[in-house]
Amino acid sequence: MNSSVMALATVLAGCSVGISAVPDGAPVADAPTACEALPLPPLSVAKSDLYGYPPYAMDGCQLAYVSSNGNLMLRALHSGGEEIVASASEHPRRPSLKDGAIAWEGVNTSGKSVVRVRSASLATV
Repeated sequence: MNSSVMALATVLAGCSVGISAVPDGAPVADAPTACEALPLPPLSVAKSDLYGYPPYAMDGCQLAYVSSNGNLMLRALHSGGEEIVASASEHPRRPSLKDGAIAWEGVNTSGKSVVRVRSASLATV
């Protein structure tokens, strides 16, 4: 098992809902920080890039990853649903994910390096 798959398996194995105490001391479940483990099909994740950045990012119940075929994928861990965020032709790498926004490095049509961002409230820019 390569290091990307091992690290990703370790991250996914730790999925749970956080519990914290409120000022009066009563424990209250936080908003989900991750999801219950579901029987999902295995991932085929690209290897880390030249500088060692991982080809995946996780936030709550979402996982963004560069697949071994080069597409940037977004998987909903609570349902198993998956979508292509960027095709391999854009050379996506180094995804970052937070609060419904995903950012990644890529290459535009003229061959220049760019940073792309997609948010639930915005189109891909």
